[in-house]
Amino acid sequence: MIVGRRSFALGRLAAPLLGALAVVACAAPVAPAALEARPTAAATSAPTPPAAGSPTVAATRLRVSTNGLSGNVLTPWAAYLGGYFAEHGLAVDGLVDVGSSTTAVQSLLAHDLDVINIAPNAAIEASLKGDTTLVAIANPPPGTGFWLYAQPDIGSVDDLRGKLVAANQPGSSSYFAVEYALREQGLEVGRDYDILSVGNSSAQLAALQQGQVQASVFSAPTTALARRGGFVELLDLNAVPYNANGPVVRREALDDPAGHDALVRYLAASVDAIARLRQDPEFGYQVLGAYLKVSDRGILDEVYQAYLPKRVPLVVPEGIALVLAGIASRDPAAHDAAPHRFYDNSIVEELQRSGYIDARYQ
Repeated sequence: MIVGRRSFALGRLAAPLLGALAVVACAAPVAPAALEARPTAAATSAPTPPAAGSPTVAATRLRVSTNGLSGNVLTPWAAYLGGYFAEHGLAVDGLVDVGSSTTAVQSLLAHDLDVINIAPNAAIEASLKGDTTLVAIANPPPGTGFWLYAQPDIGSVDDLRGKLVAANQPGSSSYFAVEYALREQGLEVGRDYDILSVGNSSAQLAALQQGQVQASVFSAPTTALARRGGFVELLDLNAVPYNANGPVVRREALDDPAGHDALVRYLAASVDAIARLRQDPEFGYQVLGAYLKVSDRGILDEVYQAYLPKRVPLVVPEGIALVLAGIASRDPAAHDAAPHRFYDNSIVEELQRSGYIDARYQ
């Protein structure tokens, strides 16, 4: 059944999953011992979700991956460590960290994963070349989550003319962010500067430290390490309309009734986690500290402030169109591809329209 051509059937899940939206009582919290107890019912005003394996909801196994150690994946980290996946009847046995978005896409296409949290660039490219369409169903991060840093002797973006800028591989989010942001500043890759693909943030920082490149894009907390190394921030790339590290799934799973229900639960759990993060900074610090292995309060606060998820995690259509425009230089099929083919906001829109999201903040 095609999601975009029917009304969203919350009624099927209303009793076992969402509960009556008017109900504001909350059951006793269930949270990992490593994290602080969840706020009381009076504080959250949230309806009571079922626990995994309850009589009303059989636990559904969902294999979920993240992409790198960045605040851009704060939402799935929080949903997992906060116990929200389990509360919504999902058996998520840990979050696999897949360092490459291309590898994550291959695993999703091979049915080895069910949900991958990546920037959708690689998924769009794979969909253009294959028979399976991959779609982004949400976008929690507030921006790209990237900042451009440079050697101390680089005083402006214009000083990068004739220089090398580090990024991950073509098609990656960092590569796209560099190319787009500098084009907005009047610099074209291959004409005014070149991009050196060196790998992840750690490899990019090493390339900058060793003088192999004159600039690179970093996400927090690598930004703090760059500043401590004496490098200077040139440009905030968060103004780029972009979708960073949201859940991407196979269209066939979204259209299948059982798969659709599991993804409704996944996004309901994500919305719960986002509300907790936005109202309980200490919880956010705990989650970030657990995954980033950082205890420095200043760094944790920087990451938390930079990546605090959007209250309503909708995919940004303009971001999909920009990615297609970038791909078009490598794949002519992107020229005529409709952006709406690669994203589906229907679940998040219904969670918003039904009042479910607002209820998390009452």
